[in-house]
Amino acid sequence: MLSHLHYFFILLYILFIPILDLKYSKEIQTIEGAKVGDCICLCEPKELNAIRWVFDGNNPNNFLPRALISHPKQEDCKKECKGWALSFYETSEKAINSFSEKCKHTRNIYKYLGTHIAEIKIEKTDGVNSKIELDGHFSHFEYLDTDFPKKIGVIKKVYP
Repeated sequence: MLSHLHYFFILLYILFIPILDLKYSKEIQTIEGAKVGDCICLCEPKELNAIRWVFDGNNPNNFLPRALISHPKQEDCKKECKGWALSFYETSEKAINSFSEKCKHTRNIYKYLGTHIAEIKIEKTDGVNSKIELDGHFSHFEYLDTDFPKKIGVIKKVYP
């Protein structure tokens, strides 16, 4: 459980996060009942190696948030804050497990999410990250000048 002092520092941090520097801050601000600060209140910049589903080559969907990927099930993503973040995983194993679960429920999901996994080094200057969930997933809210295509490391084909 977080102490009052911890909440105080989180609040201070929220007030000084460069919200206007987030890549999709305008879109997040249009979400009814959402405030950018609320959306990223427990997010923080971190340095870590992360895994993301991508397509081979320079596909325009490789670094788009779910809200901008054309898929019928993604329409609601435009109405939620996390829909404007990039999805990452802490390990390739957890990314593959999550993807396998998604494939059970959505036919041809690989056409929207990708067929490969890529390792990307996230730096503190790239944006802010949510807490890592039990399945290894976390959301990353990019800063305007982040250029992830230049940060791709190892790419491995994992689907079909």
